[in-house]
Amino acid sequence: MFRKILVATRNPAESDAAVLSAARIAEYHRASLILVHVIEPFNGVETNAARQLETGEKIDPNATDSYLKEVRKALYKNYAASMSPLETFQVITQFGIPWMEILRVSITEGTDLLLLGAHLQKADERVSRNERTGVGST
Repeated sequence: MFRKILVATRNPAESDAAVLSAARIAEYHRASLILVHVIEPFNGVETNAARQLETGEKIDPNATDSYLKEVRKALYKNYAASMSPLETFQVITQFGIPWMEILRVSITEGTDLLLLGAHLQKADERVSRNERTGVGST
């Protein structure tokens, strides 16, 4: 039924329920899975600079390639056990506007299914993790 599934993740250091669900669906359908993580621009529009996930500091545009590799490595480490039953698993990390990049990768890769987790607004960050597991704006 599904041959290629794309899932987007929000935080490379945490296990995302959408990613784990996508892995189960991909395993069931023997589909390939593409995990996409997009690092947003520093101030929302400055596409040549981004915010470091842990510190919130601006990343030097000359260090972006090494930072993308660091994030990709963290994603592989975080999801290695969950992805081991899959035949094909790919991680794509890039800078940009998340919805635009997720859509672009989905179209470019020709995915059959796109999974997104709940998108949490800044106000939601004050709420405990257990209370945030409901449906979001996506």
